[in-house]
Amino acid sequence: MIDEIFLAVATAIATQTGSSLATAATGGVTSLVRLVRAKLAARHDVEPLDNALEPGAGDDQVNDLANAINSAAAEDQRFATELRAAWTQYQTQINAHDHAIVNNYAPGVENVTNISGDVGTLNIGRDRQR
Repeated sequence: MIDEIFLAVATAIATQTGSSLATAATGGVTSLVRLVRAKLAARHDVEPLDNALEPGAGDDQVNDLANAINSAAAEDQRFATELRAAWTQYQTQINAHDHAIVNNYAPGVENVTNISGDVGTLNIGRDRQR
């Protein structure tokens, strides 16, 4: 099973790199990309990252990247720790800017619905049945 954080990282990389977010937030995605690229390059497995960075990347490319990240993290706990720290920093940066959209993935929650408007954002999720 793919770690929710690594799925969130893959999603952010695939969706945010092509958008026009605030500079600090884009810099955060760049940091994630650099960290992931360095690790995947060391494993000779950069294709999932390159595919996710292509314009129009979809769910298949995000899932492939998430799987590659998950595998790399399973083999290298230091990488997993660094990536989690980079993700936390990225969320802090993007949350600091108005009108940003952040997908927060909490372990144990599925079927999340995000409703945004002028007054704020409401996220509704359902606990997974265990």
